[in-house]
Amino acid sequence: MSTNRDEFTEFFREFATQLAINFNVAQLARVVSLNGDRSKADVQPMVLNQSGSKRGMLLNVPVTRHLQQKIRLEGESSYLDQIKKGDVAIVVFLDRSIENWSGGNGDFKLGSLRMHNVNDAVIVGVL
Repeated sequence: MSTNRDEFTEFFREFATQLAINFNVAQLARVVSLNGDRSKADVQPMVLNQSGSKRGMLLNVPVTRHLQQKIRLEGESSYLDQIKKGDVAIVVFLDRSIENWSGGNGDFKLGSLRMHNVNDAVIVGVL
């Protein structure tokens, strides 16, 4: 009886591990390029695959507004909050598909049933 229980337990541990491997929440990525108004960026995830190879680049990732503009502090320009090439970005993966989102504040139809997918990335900060 204990052999069956051990096999059952091991099966579910491995199943849970495989689910977690395919579940995207957030990761660090290096900013490779930005579009003209800094509203989108191409980024290279920094953590390597299990094989030691680089992960695929994330292209045209929306950038949160506070990172797109210079902030004036005491009359001088500050680049502290402006995203730039080479920065380490914090990238999150949204719960639902944003493929039909126009970038505005209007409602939009769900484009697919995917969840926590690398195609639904948003840059929320830089380190």
